[in-house]
Amino acid sequence: MLPTSAVLPAASTAQPRAGVRSPLALLVAMLALLVASAGFIGVRQATAAPRSEQALAAAAWLEASLTEDDVMPGFGRGGDIGLTIDALWALIAAGAPQADIDRVARGIEANAVDYATYDRWDPESQHVIGGAAGKVLLAISSIGADPTDFAGRDWVEMVRGTVTEEGRVVDTEQGEHTSTPANMFGQSLVMMALARNGGMPEETVTFLLRQQCSDGYFRIFFNDDATCDTGANGEPVQPDRDATAMAVMALLAAEEQGIAEAGPAIERAVAWLVEDQTDEGGFAGGFGTDSPNTNSTGLVAPVLAAAGEAEAAEAARAFVAARQLTADNAGAAQADIGAIAYDGNALATAQTEGIGRNQQDQFRRATTQAIFALAPVGLHVIGQVGPEPNEPSPSEPSPGEEGPSTPAPSPEASTPAPSTPAGPSTPAPTSPAGSSSPSSTPSPRPTALPATGGQTAAGISALLLVGAGATLALRRRR
Repeated sequence: MLPTSAVLPAASTAQPRAGVRSPLALLVAMLALLVASAGFIGVRQATAAPRSEQALAAAAWLEASLTEDDVMPGFGRGGDIGLTIDALWALIAAGAPQADIDRVARGIEANAVDYATYDRWDPESQHVIGGAAGKVLLAISSIGADPTDFAGRDWVEMVRGTVTEEGRVVDTEQGEHTSTPANMFGQSLVMMALARNGGMPEETVTFLLRQQCSDGYFRIFFNDDATCDTGANGEPVQPDRDATAMAVMALLAAEEQGIAEAGPAIERAVAWLVEDQTDEGGFAGGFGTDSPNTNSTGLVAPVLAAAGEAEAAEAARAFVAARQLTADNAGAAQADIGAIAYDGNALATAQTEGIGRNQQDQFRRATTQAIFALAPVGLHVIGQVGPEPNEPSPSEPSPGEEGPSTPAPSPEASTPAPSTPAGPSTPAPTSPAGSSSPSSTPSPRPTALPATGGQTAAGISALLLVGAGATLALRRRR
């Protein structure tokens, strides 16, 4: 199967008209072509990220976490396919061995239809979950598979059908749009996926731009009756860094496609993110995650790198690297070297107690997203731009060493998500975990692992940890 590629507008192809022989005209035309071919056309150019041993260690830990069915574990007996797609992107960004990437891809192909449709439970409905289908299509494009024949489906047709006339991504049933909309993760994933498969519909950009607040950030849930600045209660919607990062990656794809309106919105969003970054280099998420964490920081980092904010991107890398388990700091978690903790509390708990069963899910979700701070490749170019092919230099720190790595402008995601933030779980007929719809009560974002106390609190703490992991999965729905 031939790899898919992003459909970009042709660079300047202006040629002198027949009969025009002015040397000046010829010179101008030649310069225009040279400038366009060099990339100096006002579009941010994605470049290869430096190869990172820290990112490779995290990727190896993720690969070791896969089930025998080649998917990431979920809360039930099955796997979490949304999170599995996030893991795929993490491995690609890190430059993991191709055999590991192929293994994850097999797991995704075997479960893609069940993840993005209701076919297992209600095949007659022909229900397509907009955000989840977009995530699958972007995953297909990132591995160079045929999007018109993956798991027996034409994903380009499926995903394009989820876009309404106004540019909003929704679910479909029997080819008709439903009232179940995607959130910012699903909207952005569909936009990035279609940018590589026939072109991003311009109306999706118009719709996305209406979700930006005047301060520069984007909201995660859409409201037809209120703007981002007014919200449902007449006040500005709370900032959401995850949604902002996803929106910017979609706009970067739009900018590459030649949609001029994307540029100013990108600049405003990036300026807000740089100003919002903590002194330690981290980022909080949004509602429910007011404290800085590696999941949100990993999602924002490639946006900073793509925008040329090298200092901010390096600070984000350092924030994440300081919360990664290494040979020197793992303590009781020596078996999990490479894993990245959600925050400082989670790291400290793992160092003293190891990563217990109730903590594993949060570590998986944190690591799949945080890895993008160590290997800053955005979801809009995932699979097209990766780490430099050369071996890491001897001076580069290993997971057990301290020292800065050099960020490079790049960029992904998620993946929407989402996971890219953590991705959605396998959909169920009543409340599909793959749905990006906010139609049900929005779940709060993942909260930090609660600090453990004495022996008498151990049982309560374990239950709280399970709840925190479940909250993280639900909040990251695409």
